[in-house]
Amino acid sequence: MTEFIDDELMSATFMYCLRRLGSTADAEDLAQDIMCEALAGLKKSSHIENLDAWYWTLARNRLCVYLRKKKYNAAPIEEFGGIIAPDTSPCDAIIGAEDNARLNAALSRLSAIHRKVIVAFYLRGESIAQIARRLNVPEGTVKRRLHDARNDARKGFDEMEKTGRSAFAPADLDLSGGYGVPVYWDKISDTMTKQIFVVCREKAHTVREIADEIGVAPAYFEDKLKYLVENKFIKETQPGRYLTDFIIIPRQAKYDFVYESSVIFENIGAELTDTIASVMDRIRSLGFYGCDFEFSYLLWILYVCAASALSNEMLDAYRKKWDVPSGNGKPYRIDGSVQMPDETIKYRKIKKVSWSNLHKNFTTSDYREVCHANLYEYEPFPDRDNIITEQNADPVMKIFDNPAFRLTPVQEEMAAELIGKGYIRRDGSGLHLTMPVMTYGQKSVIEQMLVEPVKPLAEKYLEPMSKLLERVILPHIREDLLEEYVNWKVSVSFYPIGNVFYYGMYEGKTLMMPEDFRSTAAGIALYYRK
Repeated sequence: MTEFIDDELMSATFMYCLRRLGSTADAEDLAQDIMCEALAGLKKSSHIENLDAWYWTLARNRLCVYLRKKKYNAAPIEEFGGIIAPDTSPCDAIIGAEDNARLNAALSRLSAIHRKVIVAFYLRGESIAQIARRLNVPEGTVKRRLHDARNDARKGFDEMEKTGRSAFAPADLDLSGGYGVPVYWDKISDTMTKQIFVVCREKAHTVREIADEIGVAPAYFEDKLKYLVENKFIKETQPGRYLTDFIIIPRQAKYDFVYESSVIFENIGAELTDTIASVMDRIRSLGFYGCDFEFSYLLWILYVCAASALSNEMLDAYRKKWDVPSGNGKPYRIDGSVQMPDETIKYRKIKKVSWSNLHKNFTTSDYREVCHANLYEYEPFPDRDNIITEQNADPVMKIFDNPAFRLTPVQEEMAAELIGKGYIRRDGSGLHLTMPVMTYGQKSVIEQMLVEPVKPLAEKYLEPMSKLLERVILPHIREDLLEEYVNWKVSVSFYPIGNVFYYGMYEGKTLMMPEDFRSTAAGIALYYRK
């Protein structure tokens, strides 16, 4: 039975003593005393059912003797009952009864799989064989989990000394994405989830390590972690170790890139305006609803088409130098930038506006698909994502088909609301939509019309933008995320829509600016399929 005394136990004993005495020299003396007493006891006893409980009970008794001796100079061990039977709290096997609160905190920070074996072995008194049978795993697996759980508990105490008892300052993580990201947004944008993303952004971590970093017990985020893994925001690199599966770069690198790219794209607004003007007659000839609107009004949607054509041309050329797949197997794209609590960001003025867009699809009585494309979903426009809904999409398309369509009283109320929002106007001939409406086919033709004119611009900007990306962004990209870098991060970086809108709104003033941004359909388009 003396093989029970091993290096791991000696190390644990020393740490037990050090935490209670605060002196390395005193801890070494007491640990040696405990070891000698344990060896003597093992030689005398032919059978001890629970060695762990027996040993740590002995250790606590020797600690009491040691403390009493230091206070009163001498005291026989019999005064404390000798080596008592192991009927005290099994919590003593880890840290001692006086630290029960810390034990509970440490256990709460273990993963579920480790909590089960710790509770079963120490708190319920089950044998390894019993635990193995109940969990339907080999006894060796139970022993390994107990070993790992003990180590995790000790590490948990160390972490609590550093962070668990101090105020928690979360990192600031900004997320952005495309395609199906809105479906997941509510589940990934809370503070706790963002902290998990940040902790696991560079290397894989265990559940306990994540818990220590974010200051939250695993019980509160294990279901969340499961959701993130199932939906591929985080991947399990090996059993029990988790790694964020999308790009997160430092906030300073992001702003440095935005500033330098704005300098490179300084003239892109004027250049794309000229490009659109060069094919404007052909665009109007398509005959879609709104093709006769003023050029400055149509630019709100045509700028998006032109910037997309430019980005796609640049991306196609850039992809040729990278041997990466063309998809990530996810229905969304996402990336982020992080600012740690102790970081200060250097900002520089840029000629660019923030920009986002959102498309919502509906089915009506006459159309199998109607898309409400909010192509400027950002300030100074208010939230316009829910102006056209499942309830009013049908009368909107009825008005599109026939301005004199006879609306029901309920539909009249809907139309009145849309008039107030600037989506419909009324004149002597009836009701008219105020945004361009076109088929998906017409939309594709417009995009194709812009491809050839933007090619010279794509060639002009490809090299400086590529060098900038590889100098500022690429050093922060993990090798396993090169697909995300090439097919998403680069694509977004090549897309100068914020620079173009800044030019159109403030410098070139090419855009028709609404008198009231709360009552306008500028930047809105409807696409449909019969």
